Amino acid sequence: MGNLRGLRNGLLFLNIAILWGAGATTTLPMNLQKLSQRAQAVVHGTVTSVELEDGVRVAQVKVDERVRGVSVPDTLRVELLQRASRAGGWVERVGGAVELRPGEEVLLFVKQSPQTGRWVPVGLQQGKYRVVHDRYGVRRALSWRDANINHVSDADLLTSARFEASRRAGLVSAANLGLSEKQVESLSSLNDLINQVRGYAP
Repeated sequence: MGNLRGLRNGLLFLNIAILWGAGATTTLPMNLQKLSQRAQAVVHGTVTSVELEDGVRVAQVKVDERVRGVSVPDTLRVELLQRASRAGGWVERVGGAVELRPGEEVLLFVKQSPQTGRWVPVGLQQGKYRVVHDRYGVRRALSWRDANINHVSDADLLTSARFEASRRAGLVSAANLGLSEKQVESLSSLNDLINQVRGYAP
């Protein structure tokens, strides 16, 4: 029942029309192939900072590997679809928007905004896979679907003391994120996922 509730909640926010700026955007669930084909670029990298630009939170992501798509700079400016005041108070936040935090290793499916030049994850949080390490040091990719199935909130992961400790240590592991080793080892390896993404037709 819990798994169904998590899936239902995920589908609910994805089908809601979201007001952001001047227009409404409706995002539907996408599988890996659709994400790959709709993204202008797929990159593997590390979040270095999150800053406020024109009232919008923007993450700086150092690109370690260009997986697919158009050429991108060494550092991506990724818009988080969250407006905030300079005093730190929230003004507006799109439901289901991606959460990124310094120290996170991620695989991102992004497209560039013609208005701002910044990059935006495709399909809101569908466009982000968090990279975690299993007990053997293998990098594995955790999607929002995996987090829902395992009853792990994206926001909870990012605000947990365990994540902060792992970020300072330079390694995000299963234990740091409150996942069992069995749960993590059921995830696709990052290398397998990247090869799958590269294999899709344009």
